[in-house]
Amino acid sequence: MKHFDYNAGPGTGANRLPDHGNGAFVPDTAAASPEPLSEIPVVMREQQINRLRSETFADLKLRNALWDMLLELLVADTSGQQLSMSDLCARSEAPESTALRLIHQLREKSYVNLAPDRSDRRRTYVALTLKGKACFGVFISDYRLMANQ
Repeated sequence: MKHFDYNAGPGTGANRLPDHGNGAFVPDTAAASPEPLSEIPVVMREQQINRLRSETFADLKLRNALWDMLLELLVADTSGQQLSMSDLCARSEAPESTALRLIHQLREKSYVNLAPDRSDRRRTYVALTLKGKACFGVFISDYRLMANQ
């Protein structure tokens, strides 16, 4: 599988297709599906780097709540866990109103699905969609390539 060449400019990766609406690139889901559990070490390293950066520059707001949420959702997905909106808000370390707004942005862009809990109507679960998983497949593959250079 060919990977995105970061020096060649946007749109040159073999596993990315242009999204004609906003210039973003959408991965080919058939070519980029992540392997269950294989990406957890990469994701955990990314989370550790984010926390280290945040702790080192404590007086700056370097955390990215949206990215933290996506990482949490990937870990939950690959380990077979469900995350509620409340859990995701708490783990993002963002104010609740900001976290809820970000979750709805992820849903609007089709990166996550929201599903009500059948046993407790007050709770809503959040999960990655195929698009979200495919994007992580591309990210992790390219991340590993960059780490090996």
